[in-house]
Amino acid sequence: MKRTAFRLLSLLLVIVLFVSLSVPAAASGINNQIKSGPSSSSGQQRTAPTMSGLFNKASNSAKVKQPKSEDYFSSAFAMYASAPMGHSIKSFDHWVTDDNSHFGYIYHGSRVYVLAEHGSSYCVLYYTEKNVLQVGWVPSERLVYDYPGRVYQLGSLASASGVVNQGDLIGSWSKDNFVRTKTKFTLLNEPVKNCVGFTLDYQLITKSTDKDKVLGPRSVYVNDGSGWTWVGDFDYSAQGPCHVSVVLDSPMDLVAVATVPNVREPNGFTFRQSLLDVLSR
Repeated sequence: MKRTAFRLLSLLLVIVLFVSLSVPAAASGINNQIKSGPSSSSGQQRTAPTMSGLFNKASNSAKVKQPKSEDYFSSAFAMYASAPMGHSIKSFDHWVTDDNSHFGYIYHGSRVYVLAEHGSSYCVLYYTEKNVLQVGWVPSERLVYDYPGRVYQLGSLASASGVVNQGDLIGSWSKDNFVRTKTKFTLLNEPVKNCVGFTLDYQLITKSTDKDKVLGPRSVYVNDGSGWTWVGDFDYSAQGPCHVSVVLDSPMDLVAVATVPNVREPNGFTFRQSLLDVLSR
């Protein structure tokens, strides 16, 4: 077994990530009503999986060349996709050679989980824009440790005492639209009890030629099951990935998150979003 050189992702976070996605999200478990807006005043221990076990969690694992036993790292670790043109990199069904073809894309700035290495290729787990877990092989040179996108901050923690990182909770796209819009939102597969914050991973993935109509402010809302609460805005003024560090005013049971564009054509593009490094007390 190989050892990772540095920046290992906590194995517990990996466990939480993949076990939490095994439960289907409820389609109508929340009140899709805004109860607080801009003008308003107001970890369980589990058995550690094997690296091959993580590989088999992917929806397409049967179609991808599984790493040899000696190719696996001792623990999964996190990196980010780095696309030369700033859009996406290709994912392959085999360690990369001159004659194999790709089957999917990983968008620039997406967090991936490296499981194995063969030659100059990494075997990684990642999420598609539809929040489907997949596995694939990518050139190792197309991954970086430092996040390549923009970072925004909404609020700040008064104290980190007692805060627990629950890992990455991707969830599922809603069937319903956010109130008075045609925008889908993220439903968590399991509520996060006493959530105090998270990192919103957001990216417009349509290559738009009329940026004035689709770029601009975004409003972030959270839902505890009883309705939507506005937590702040960030200015998405240029295409590319961004992380929005969201800190909540007080702990809440988080069940859904919405990012609502305040632009001329709010439905004129496609986007991806997920929740990373979810924090609770």
